[in-house]
Amino acid sequence: MTFTDLFMLAEDVTIFITSMNTVKYILLIVASVGVLLLGMKLMSDNLESAAGGRMRTLLDKVGNNRFAGLGIGASVTAVIQSSAATTVMVVGLVNAGIMTLFQATTIIMGANIGTTVTGLLASLSALEIVPVVLASTACIGAFMMMFCKKKLLNNVGGIIMGFGLIFCGLTLAGEALTYLKELDAFKNIFTTITNPILLILVGMIFTAAIQSSSATTSILIVLAGSGIITFQSTIFAVLGANVGTCVTVVLASLGANTNAKRTAAIHVFFNLFGCILFAAIFLIFKDAYKLFEMISDKPQFQIAIFHLVFNTVTAFLLIGFTQYIVKLFTWLIKDKPANAQTELLASFVYLDSRLLSTPTFAMAQLRKEVLNMALLARTNFDLSIDAIVGSDVSKSAEFGIREKNINFLNRELTKFLVEISSSEISYRDEKVIGSLYHVLTDIERIGDYAENIMEYTQQAIDDKISFSATANEEIRDLQKLIDEQFDAVFAAFENETIKDLPYIRAREDNIDVLQKNLQNRHIERMNEGLCSAASSSRFLSLISNLERIADHIENIAVTMKDYC
Repeated sequence: MTFTDLFMLAEDVTIFITSMNTVKYILLIVASVGVLLLGMKLMSDNLESAAGGRMRTLLDKVGNNRFAGLGIGASVTAVIQSSAATTVMVVGLVNAGIMTLFQATTIIMGANIGTTVTGLLASLSALEIVPVVLASTACIGAFMMMFCKKKLLNNVGGIIMGFGLIFCGLTLAGEALTYLKELDAFKNIFTTITNPILLILVGMIFTAAIQSSSATTSILIVLAGSGIITFQSTIFAVLGANVGTCVTVVLASLGANTNAKRTAAIHVFFNLFGCILFAAIFLIFKDAYKLFEMISDKPQFQIAIFHLVFNTVTAFLLIGFTQYIVKLFTWLIKDKPANAQTELLASFVYLDSRLLSTPTFAMAQLRKEVLNMALLARTNFDLSIDAIVGSDVSKSAEFGIREKNINFLNRELTKFLVEISSSEISYRDEKVIGSLYHVLTDIERIGDYAENIMEYTQQAIDDKISFSATANEEIRDLQKLIDEQFDAVFAAFENETIKDLPYIRAREDNIDVLQKNLQNRHIERMNEGLCSAASSSRFLSLISNLERIADHIENIAVTMKDYC
């Protein structure tokens, strides 16, 4: 083998090794993005689980104060680390009719401020010692998650581990980019993309693909810190990322009601407005970026601060026009023509599947929906008693619609419980979910017994049978006790307290005693010839159904012992 052959072979080996290294570092970048996203999710899920109750309280206090909405939107997003997730949740609340379009608009504006927290954290990678220290905390967090049985400490461990994984991902990406930036082909990709419109599009597409503007901004911070992309170019990519995050919300609004679609449209408008405004500023005033260079000489901090300024200024520019923005989109997106059958269709009142992205809020709305189902069952119960006492089935169609709604809620809420139980929820919420399975069954059975009573009424009318005035009065007495039991149990359920459980149990004992007394009295009347055998059998079946309804009501209170 000649010297020339050896030289060519060595050159081929070098090219092969270089190619393999390039592939390795590209795969390392892909892995680092995965670690970054995992860290963000782990941290946000555990933050939400630990602070979910406080977030729910905040959301209940939105009111019509635009600055309160702005602050709450920023706070909630800072916790769950995703403006898209906050906005999807808001779309769900608007769709369920719980939040007004005005309130939703202010929260969306705040959400864009809250999402800058991740970028500020990522900018700490500019300090050489910080990534090493924070990345090592992932081990501490993992240890806490594995060995701490207390839920709060477990959540704290998840937060610490997620925090550490974010910096592990950023560190991995930085190492890979250190190698790749020396390759001409890699450098050419970023040096050739200098057109602002193209950079905005790249930011939009990448964010739409990974569904996280926070992650995109963090990756851009690493790119700028490695010297691969200039601060001026990064600005336009960040603007594009803020628009790209709207894709998630727009998709979430599909199939929602008109107000939810308006919410998504306002989110797109808000982000587009900020993108166009700041793109115009940096295109017209070529030296505007120097303001950020005066704050710090590190591009990581420059980008994080720009991201904060961009979203904060946009929010405060538009917050004063919230009312007009709402009016504009109410005019642009018209209400659908009223459908006379809409109220007959089974549907959720408080719940929306979009809320599954934030389990803490989903749990709050889930309880409201269960209360709504209970109200339907109680209404049907009272209607069935009115029917049998008055021998009147004129409202049977209304009763039937309500019964279909009860069956729908039982089926769909059970599915919802299955879905939410697979999410990251607190230990207490796990207990609540276990209890709610039983509660749904009890409410559905109450509806079934009410349906039995309506059937007895129809049969009695067909057979020309009616109860005596005394029997009707006794039925009303039993109904009154059951209605009082309803009030006590569902007040306890709504307030999540079992302090009245002894009172509820005592009342159930009273109902049992009254039922037996009514049975004995009716048998006496039948023996005296005051009642027919046909009416007696129906009366005894009726009060037996009423006693079982009372049992199911008491069961609802008893199941609350698992979490109260």
